[in-house]
Amino acid sequence: MYDRQPAKVYKVIFGSNVFENCPSIVTWEDKDIILRFRDGGDMKLLVECTVKDKDNNTIAKIANNKLQFAAEFLDFRVVDNGIILKDKKSDIIYLEFRQLGEREVKINGLFYVKGNRIEATDGYLYVNTNKLIGNRFINCRTGIGLGPSGFSIG
Repeated sequence: MYDRQPAKVYKVIFGSNVFENCPSIVTWEDKDIILRFRDGGDMKLLVECTVKDKDNNTIAKIANNKLQFAAEFLDFRVVDNGIILKDKKSDIIYLEFRQLGEREVKINGLFYVKGNRIEATDGYLYVNTNKLIGNRFINCRTGIGLGPSGFSIG
């Protein structure tokens, strides 16, 4: 049995922003966990996430890359070394997590935390009305911290 400690992810691509050698956690104001990655023991990263809508209702929960709960309107797929969770009718992607290499992951999606909208695509990362494009962070001491005005790195 493997001890499932937070993986020391070397590269996380979140929207169009790159985080290298940063702990494997994305939080809101350093309190609420949005995403967490764990080492599965075989160099495969496991994702844990609770996806909420704009009214703070849980619409999906994923633990160790396995769907634990999904609202009726969502479609969950395992594809290309990752998972995609999207709206069946509108094709809005609420979570896309792909493992690109042993220690490289990509995250896109639409997240709501306490009424705040976070949208990550290949072209940008929106946090409420703040657009963050193409930033690169190396050797962070803490994970990726999002807040009402953008993000912070420790």
